[in-house]
Amino acid sequence: MAGNSVTLSSLWISFYFILNLFVTLTSKHVQSHMQSAWLLAASHAVFTFIVTSLLSWCGVYTSDSSGFGRGEGIGIGREKQDDKDDNHPDPPESRRKLYAHLLNNLHILGPFSLLYTINIVVSNWTLGLVSLTMHQTIRAIVPALTVILSITALGRCWREYSSGVYGAITLTICGVILAVNAAPVTSNNTSSGTNACGFAWTVFGATLAVAKTIASNHLQQPSRRNSWGLGLSSSVLVRYCSLCSMIITIVMGSWTGETRALVSTKGSILSGNRNQPRELWLWFWLLNALATSFLNIASFEANKRCGPLSMGVASNLKQVVILLFDLSPATMQPQSDGSGGGAGPGGGVILGSLMTMVGGICYAFAKAEMDRRRTRRQHLTENGG
Repeated sequence: MAGNSVTLSSLWISFYFILNLFVTLTSKHVQSHMQSAWLLAASHAVFTFIVTSLLSWCGVYTSDSSGFGRGEGIGIGREKQDDKDDNHPDPPESRRKLYAHLLNNLHILGPFSLLYTINIVVSNWTLGLVSLTMHQTIRAIVPALTVILSITALGRCWREYSSGVYGAITLTICGVILAVNAAPVTSNNTSSGTNACGFAWTVFGATLAVAKTIASNHLQQPSRRNSWGLGLSSSVLVRYCSLCSMIITIVMGSWTGETRALVSTKGSILSGNRNQPRELWLWFWLLNALATSFLNIASFEANKRCGPLSMGVASNLKQVVILLFDLSPATMQPQSDGSGGGAGPGGGVILGSLMTMVGGICYAFAKAEMDRRRTRRQHLTENGG
C-alpha cells in the first residue's frame, strides 16, 4: 500500500544517506594514498558485481523479470506489486527472459554503462584534485543541475516543479555553501589544493553524476512511461553496470600503467605508510569497496523510489553532516584576534547546516504535495475526467 511504500522509500534513502557519507569520507583517504583512479574504480566494480551476484544466487533482492512493463513509479506512491517483487526469487525461465531482455537493449545499456563507469572514475579522481571543501561546494549545486538537465535534456517544463520545491532546494544549496565557507581549517579540507583544472573536472563530475542519476531513474521505469525505459529492477541494473564497469576499469588500469606500477613497485601502493600498517590499510580499502557496493544498490533503489531530485537533496544533507564531524569546542569560541567579533567558525557551520536541514524538511513536504497533485491528475485522466 501507499503507507508501506512511503516507509520503504524513507528506509532506502536513509540507507543511501549513511553509506554515501561513509564512502565519501573513506574514498578521500583511499584515493590520496593510491593515486590510482582506475584501480580504485575497478575494486568498487568487482565488489559490487560479487555482492549483487551473491544476493541473486541466494534469492535475496531479486526481481521477477515478468515485471517488465509494469508501472514502477519514481515518486512515493509506488504500486504494491513493486514492493513484493523486490524479494521474489527468479525462476530459471524468468532469468532467461531477463537475459534476453538485456541483450535486446544493449544499445541503451551499453552507453549507460559507459556513463556509469566514467562517473565513478571522475568522481574518485576529482577527490584527489581538489580539497574536500571545494568538492562539497561544487556538489552542493547538484539539485539545481538536476532541474536544469531535466528541463533542457528531457524537455520538462519548469512549472512542473512547485515554488515550494524551488525554494527548498535553494535553501539547501545556500546552506551548504555557507557551512563550507565558514568551516574551520582541518586536515580533511586542506589535504589537497584547488586549481582551475581540478575545479573544472569536479564540475564536470557533478554534471556526470546528475546525468547518471536521471538516466538510471528512467531505465528502471517501464517503456510506457518513457521511450528508453526498460522496467529493470535496481539490483539487475547495478549488476549489469558493475560487470561492464569492471571490464572497462581493469582494461584502462592496465592501459594507463596503473597495474604495471602496482606490480613493479612490489605492492608499494598497498604497503601502507608509517602511520598506517599494510594490514590495516588493506582492510580499510576492502571496507571502502564493500560499502561502495551496497551504496550502489541503495542509490539505484532510492533513486527509483524517490526520484533524482530527492537524491540531490539527500546528498546536500550529507555534505553538512561531514562538516559537522569536523567541529570541536574550540571552533565555537570567539576569535581571539578580534577579526570575527562573534562566535568562532563553528557558528557559521551550524547556521548553514540548519538552513540545509530546514530546506530538506521543506522539500519533503513540497515533494509530497507535488506527488499528490500528480496522482490526482493521473486518476482524473484514467477516469476520463
